[in-house]
Amino acid sequence: MGAGASRKKTPSNGGLQKEKGFLIKTLSGHTGGINCIDYSAKAKVIITGSDDRTARVWDFDTFSCKVVLEGHTGYVTCCKSWHDHFAITASFDRSVRKWNLTSGNCVMKMENHCHKINQLIIHKSFMFTTSYDKTVICWNLRTGEAERNFRGHTNSVGPIAYLDLENDDSSALDLTDTTDVILTGSIDETAKIWSVETAKCRATLRGHKGPITCLCVDQNNRMLYTGSRDNTVKKWNLQNGKLLQTFKGHTDTIIRMQLFGKMLFSASLDRTVCCWMADYGDVIRKYKDHDHMISDIHVYQGILFTGCGDGKVRAFDIKSGNLKQTYKGHSYVVNCLMADQTFVFSCSYDGNLKIWDINPLVKDRLKEEKHEQQQKQQKQEQQKLLQQQEQHKLQQQQLNNNTSTSSRGSTSLSHVNEVTSPTNDYSVRGGRKLTSHSRRRMDSKAKSTTSFHTNNSNNQNNNNNLSEQKLMTSPIADVKPVFSNSFRHSVASNLERRRLKTSEERKRSDCDEIADEIVEMIELESETTSSGYETSLDDANSTAPSTGDLKRRKSAAQLWHTLDDAAMGKRDVIKREITPTSRMENDVIMEEEILKML
Repeated sequence: MGAGASRKKTPSNGGLQKEKGFLIKTLSGHTGGINCIDYSAKAKVIITGSDDRTARVWDFDTFSCKVVLEGHTGYVTCCKSWHDHFAITASFDRSVRKWNLTSGNCVMKMENHCHKINQLIIHKSFMFTTSYDKTVICWNLRTGEAERNFRGHTNSVGPIAYLDLENDDSSALDLTDTTDVILTGSIDETAKIWSVETAKCRATLRGHKGPITCLCVDQNNRMLYTGSRDNTVKKWNLQNGKLLQTFKGHTDTIIRMQLFGKMLFSASLDRTVCCWMADYGDVIRKYKDHDHMISDIHVYQGILFTGCGDGKVRAFDIKSGNLKQTYKGHSYVVNCLMADQTFVFSCSYDGNLKIWDINPLVKDRLKEEKHEQQQKQQKQEQQKLLQQQEQHKLQQQQLNNNTSTSSRGSTSLSHVNEVTSPTNDYSVRGGRKLTSHSRRRMDSKAKSTTSFHTNNSNNQNNNNNLSEQKLMTSPIADVKPVFSNSFRHSVASNLERRRLKTSEERKRSDCDEIADEIVEMIELESETTSSGYETSLDDANSTAPSTGDLKRRKSAAQLWHTLDDAAMGKRDVIKREITPTSRMENDVIMEEEILKML
């Protein structure tokens, strides 16, 4: 049956020169408008069906017609490749034919419909066809027999889809034991869910107010999307047949739909394509810039291709919505299109198949995706680094809290200075040496501090109002300060506690911490001792101090200066004593020196 078209040799893809701009080749031969197209990457052939009642097989390497499939008596409505060796065509002559791609011969003719055939789908070794006769027929492509007849619609059946519930990878399908279903839409405004095993209707989906013109299935989530002449898209749950959502955004008939990831694209006669979030039904982008109705869409490599009634093919970036390229060349409406590798195939009512080069678009898109992926990775790395820093900060805070808790008897030096500093600008430990002739008036609130305890690090401060006082001292050589027993006990306890620290704790401790604790204890002791020898001079008629009082005042003054020197100078001495590498040995030496001081 098959006659050959022109077999003139042409160079392979790599040697072809573009005809004009992005146009690689125009394949002519059909005498009527082209209605359908399919591409077999493995066989490297393109199949087209036309109003001229023929189908053509084109060699993808040479871009030439291999064979012409002649035999239908009505125009060809749909075509598919099967097992890379056969072509399947359906026609308005109510028949389906199976062709050999190499010879072009018709090897099988299947007839059972009473009216024109609209669409067909193939699953493994079975084919399902819809017709104007209100039925769907399941065909065995190996034997040519009609295995199932699905009846239930009250008007013409158009769009059809197959839902593989078993996810079986085998090449064969057992119709007598399967849970798979087919989904159909009809002019009767309903969609139906059919059992492949029994050919019975499981559920009828009602809700549209116009004929259902297109549908698509989310295989993973078991969802069905239907488009209608009522300008809406509806989302259905295939497990219970319930209507989940209605997508509103178009102003005319929905004619094509395609799922791409989590995005649903719908084309309408209102000259727009809407991109919906399939999960929520929100329009996230609208693709306009069309001068006529849209006839077909195809999403490939992040690019939306549209065929239009003005004979142009347009390419949009799906994320930005920008029009990237317009391909001009057809003289009539573009009926169907397909993209693969770096090519777009467009078929028109003018009878021509045009092949366009989209390699620049694909490369740009791949670069953008690579850049976006790199940015995403950098952002993830930054977030990971921030989390690590926060975790390290929390660990450091916990370590500091544990260190401060273990340092019993320690008091903040800044807090002590704040409590014990006088209200005027003069400070006894400010570097000035009091003499017997120096007099200063001091007005302050001093707080007495309890002695340090081994198991309690809380300091209780009692406020005592101090009146004006006059402290007269005279330098007395070789006066050794006398410390109270409680002070000796607290220092000895603190040093004993440090002896019992483990080596790991010694490594983590800071030398400033040891020095600050000793100095703070000396300062607190000095304040407690000096306050015991203060004498009030508020009473002008007070009696003159006795000789014993003068001696106590002189001892107190000398003690004050000695403790002042310890607070100012011993800090550096203590630091020098504990800075060497061998901390444990020098700690013992430091403790012995401190005990000698006491």
